[in-house]
Amino acid sequence: MIEVERRFIVKDDSWMNAIDTESSVVIDQGYLMEENGNIVRVRMMQGIANPDNYQSFLTIKGQRVSGMNKEFEYEIPHDDAEQLMGMCKYQIHKRRHYIKCADEKLTDDSNLKFNGLKWEIDEFNLINGGKLVIAEIELLNIGQRIEFPDWLGLEITMTNDYSNFNLAKNRLIAGEGND
Repeated sequence: MIEVERRFIVKDDSWMNAIDTESSVVIDQGYLMEENGNIVRVRMMQGIANPDNYQSFLTIKGQRVSGMNKEFEYEIPHDDAEQLMGMCKYQIHKRRHYIKCADEKLTDDSNLKFNGLKWEIDEFNLINGGKLVIAEIELLNIGQRIEFPDWLGLEITMTNDYSNFNLAKNRLIAGEGND
């Protein structure tokens, strides 16, 4: 599957008024392999509102080119994910929130409206005591146009500096697996 996404630094907290708190999750993910921009990771997700709700995935991501990459994701048993996490040199801990785009005008180059897109907001605690918040949206195609919320800041789609792998590798994030 081809993943097409755009990523941004979030510049203020006004996004918090729009989140769907029932779907917010805590994510622990580790990196089993990285080579030439290709990554194999394990991810464990647990609901914040419903801690008994958890899922685990093994994901293979190809090198990102122009905001697109190949992605293959497979749900795996939680026990397997915990064992795989123990094999990961680099790990990251974050909270993810979702904001539905139902109120925004979403069109592609043919001006067709699409429903179901959502912003994924990832909150990271930095080792210096600060916070990093990144928003991303998965699109149907690279040419798809969207209206941007006021809380979006600098676009980071084309830089690897803020990739989850690099944040974990460079030990910039505080939390489980990174202290």
